[in-house]
Amino acid sequence: MADPLSIAASAVGIISLGIQVVQSIYQYYSAAKDQHSDIARTLRKLEDLQVSLERLQAHLQDRKFQPSEEALLQNIHSTIKRCEECIRDLERESKEFEKRPIDSVRAAVGGTVRWLQYPFRESTLLKLNEDIDDLISQLSLALSLLQQQTIDRVQDEIESANAILALIRTSQVSSEIRAWVQAPDATFNFTEACAKKHPGTGNWFVKGPEFMHWLEDPSSFLWLKGFAGCGKTVLSSTVIQHTLRHRRSNPRIGLCFFFFSFNDKSKQDVSAMLRALILQLSDQLAQTPTALQRIYDMSKKHNVSPTSADLLRCFHQLVELFQHVHVVLDALDESPRETNRYALLEVLKEIRAWSEPRLHLLVTSRDEVDIRAELEAAPQHTILMQNDGINDDIAEFVSQHLRRRLKRWSKHHSQIEKILTEKAHGVFRWVECQFKALETCPRSKQALDRQLQSLPPTLDETYKRMLENVSDKDYAKQMLTILCCATRPLTVPELVNAMAIEIGITSFFNPDRQLQDADALQEICPGFTEVFVDSESNMSVIRIAHFSVQEYLESDRILQPEGCASFSLRKRCGNLMLASMCLTLLLVPELPTLQRSEIYQKYPFTEYAAEEWPDHWRKSNEIDARLASRDDFSCCPPETSHSNLVLRLQEQMVLLFRNTNGAMRNWIQIWDIDAVLGWTDQSMDPSPLYYASHVGALFLVESLYEDWEKRCYLDGPTKTRIDVMDGPGSHGTALQAAAAMGHIDVVQFWLNKGADPNMNVAQTLIAEGTPLMTASAHGQTKIIELLLKHGAAVNAMWTMSTDEIRRTTTIATALAAASSEGHEEAVKVLLKHGALDDVHPIFLDGSALMASHVQLSEQSRRIKKMLLQNFDGTRVTTSSQIFESYLEVAAEDGNKELVQKFLDKWILCGKPGFPFGKSLQMASAFGHLQIVHLLIQSGANVNDLGRVLKMDGSVRNSMGTALEEASAKGHNDIIELLLLHKADIKLLGRGGQGTAFGSALQRALAAGHQETVRLLLDVGNPSDQMEMPELYAASLVGSEETVQALLDSGVDINARYRGERFQTALSAACMGGYIKIVEMLLDRGASLEVGDDEPAEDGFKESLR
Repeated sequence: MADPLSIAASAVGIISLGIQVVQSIYQYYSAAKDQHSDIARTLRKLEDLQVSLERLQAHLQDRKFQPSEEALLQNIHSTIKRCEECIRDLERESKEFEKRPIDSVRAAVGGTVRWLQYPFRESTLLKLNEDIDDLISQLSLALSLLQQQTIDRVQDEIESANAILALIRTSQVSSEIRAWVQAPDATFNFTEACAKKHPGTGNWFVKGPEFMHWLEDPSSFLWLKGFAGCGKTVLSSTVIQHTLRHRRSNPRIGLCFFFFSFNDKSKQDVSAMLRALILQLSDQLAQTPTALQRIYDMSKKHNVSPTSADLLRCFHQLVELFQHVHVVLDALDESPRETNRYALLEVLKEIRAWSEPRLHLLVTSRDEVDIRAELEAAPQHTILMQNDGINDDIAEFVSQHLRRRLKRWSKHHSQIEKILTEKAHGVFRWVECQFKALETCPRSKQALDRQLQSLPPTLDETYKRMLENVSDKDYAKQMLTILCCATRPLTVPELVNAMAIEIGITSFFNPDRQLQDADALQEICPGFTEVFVDSESNMSVIRIAHFSVQEYLESDRILQPEGCASFSLRKRCGNLMLASMCLTLLLVPELPTLQRSEIYQKYPFTEYAAEEWPDHWRKSNEIDARLASRDDFSCCPPETSHSNLVLRLQEQMVLLFRNTNGAMRNWIQIWDIDAVLGWTDQSMDPSPLYYASHVGALFLVESLYEDWEKRCYLDGPTKTRIDVMDGPGSHGTALQAAAAMGHIDVVQFWLNKGADPNMNVAQTLIAEGTPLMTASAHGQTKIIELLLKHGAAVNAMWTMSTDEIRRTTTIATALAAASSEGHEEAVKVLLKHGALDDVHPIFLDGSALMASHVQLSEQSRRIKKMLLQNFDGTRVTTSSQIFESYLEVAAEDGNKELVQKFLDKWILCGKPGFPFGKSLQMASAFGHLQIVHLLIQSGANVNDLGRVLKMDGSVRNSMGTALEEASAKGHNDIIELLLLHKADIKLLGRGGQGTAFGSALQRALAAGHQETVRLLLDVGNPSDQMEMPELYAASLVGSEETVQALLDSGVDINARYRGERFQTALSAACMGGYIKIVEMLLDRGASLEVGDDEPAEDGFKESLR
């Protein structure tokens, strides 16, 4: 059987001959084309024939045929083979023509007589035209076969992409949880990447052994690395599609993915990644998974957002619900190194440390030092995207783009394709940029040759030439600065509006500078931007076309002599300009006079300006250590200096906060940075000092404070307390707003001005009491130390109303605040300064231990461990019940040393009795035999019911006796120990509402612990141990062995359990669907009556059939 390569080569040989023959005939007749109309028609047909031959030749030479396509090639070869005879006829005609040079024909005869000569005879031309038509028909058939195969492949790609979207977008999760998760839409990036690729892209990888090993091997990992523009994102989409095909609709195999994006702030951090992965996996399950529901309930209960550790734990629990989970993470390098990347890499390291056999992780990125160091990928797990497969993909990409977009150069497609493929060096983005240049190249062979001979060798050189060709560099630089520094993609109207702002010593809004539309924007910097329609808002959005563009503009390479230094972008200066632009718009005098809808219509950039200007201002003050040695202000406008821009921005901030023309109130109404859960109180004028402290602008706080002092001097000392000045915001006072946001210089200012570090603020939605509690709740360790240095009471308590109807309260301390939010370092600092977990017994849920115990994250577990190790029961002053809580948690965790330590500490307190609480029940439930023994030896009552305990985010009303808890979990060794110490087998634990939990035997039956059931049955009469008949209970839970044992012991087979619709053992077994038990009972003569003298209902009898 012939291989595809040899078949294709044979066909190409025939076509090459055809091209030579057609060219020869064409040249012959061209010399006389102006002397007869029939020849002109023949020449046109010859041109069409040559185009068909060249197209078919290009297809066959460039395409990499797979073994599975042999049948297709055989059909095409047969079609071309049928053309061979006709081509041979034309070849013979061509050789005859060569014997009759056109000049000799002209010399021999003249005028009309010439057309009677052989080469120009009408019959000769007619036969030639017929042969050409036949060839074109046959070649069209061959081309259609090839194109149909391509169409089929495209259709397969589309169907595969749609299947991915259907899988990921299945809404198994409730709309409430979905809205709370706030997962960015990764399917948008996936769809976008699919649109950029052609059929077969990435086959070199997905059909290779590395990919197959990744799909199948336990705990598999792959890192695809390559330089900017080499097609990593497109390859990721191919990986996702082929992984779905491998899944084969198996619901036990999960698939999730995430695309990091340099120009979308919502897709740059680890939290966004985890949220997306969690939601995608959850949607692939039959119902909302318990792990997600739990973290949602916890977040709602405590009014806090989940930490990355909480999300990671939830993700791990979801992975465990599948047989396999394939995770694809694209463009790790587009997570900013200076802000988010370290946390991302740490999480990836932790995920790999799980060694989870069912998890398969694939990541892509550029080969950057920090990524390489953290991933520690072995050579066999690293794929370098610089190989023949990439080159083949580029060749196919070039070929398809030429046919679709550059038909004007159809005669030269082969030349263009050859040169672009050779010079691309594996960079798709380089090829895209050259296409832009070819589209504007004059339509002459000479111009094309010059263009191809002078192609820039690198992507950097390409960008340099493109920037040099920009006509209006002022517009271009402003637009590129805005797009590179914007915190989110901008809509076309927003950017059009922003471009109308002139920046300089006198920044102002200039309507005459405003552009018309998206086309006008793209004309400024051709090739540097792209416009797309956002699927959610249906708005046109503009952004930087490729990550390599921004990387080049921000690099040192652009400053080199061979670069384009005038377009160099430094983030500090760029953010400074963008902050000034935002404030310029917010200070437009007309703005406060307009309705909200009118503002957004006339000034679309306003919402972005109101929301993001503080962030841009703060970033303009940051100093990147990596850039400290170079000029960081080279992108500032040439007519002004960086220092002048800083002064101008400070003036604008002062104007805003002095509410010039109502600007500040208007800003807060558009976007309130102090809003809680989207709600803001706009009934009162905003406090400038509070908001300045919230933003963290020390110079502004100082300026506004001077204004306040002047008013006090003129009006008299109307206010003497700094802590209540100008009224509270959602964080409390100005001092607490600064503490919450981490602005240590502003906190220092207020303390220097006499603010009380122990003030207790009035209740707000998120106020944390004292400034120390505020700083602790937000993990601001440096501010915690500063407040303690200024006399903040480390153990101060604050009572906060949490229920306006029932007026219940919670006691909060700084230690509890830090613990509840999982701030490990803050807990360390507070413990170092003597913080004690000591609260009133009514408010035990407000203790630091309980706050950390209900959280699920790894940080919270470490915090709980710290609290347990540092707790000193001898210092407790409020109540012994806090001691009980610590003993219970230590017992639950199985820490015998700590249990002994706490017991010893209590002896040192000199108080009577031991406050065991529910520690014995906890140890019994979790199977800690040694701790159970220790507690019994120390005097714990084996039959004590204990108190109702708050645990795991809800009231634990389900805690029975120690024997019940051990029986429910099947801890037989503990059961034997408890029985040895006279545990009452008849005793029923009671919950907070007085409801019984069921006896030890009943709970063992319910859990299906057969050995435990036999152990308890050996102790005494089952009827003494249960309120329900023992046979009924065993049938209800499907315990065949127990049913058999009870029947053999002669129990009443028809004993009824009052209060249930299904009252007998037989009806209970039917209800549970336990067929074997039903048969056993019927064989022993069980009655079909279900109640007192009542026959069974028809439905019940039907179930027996």
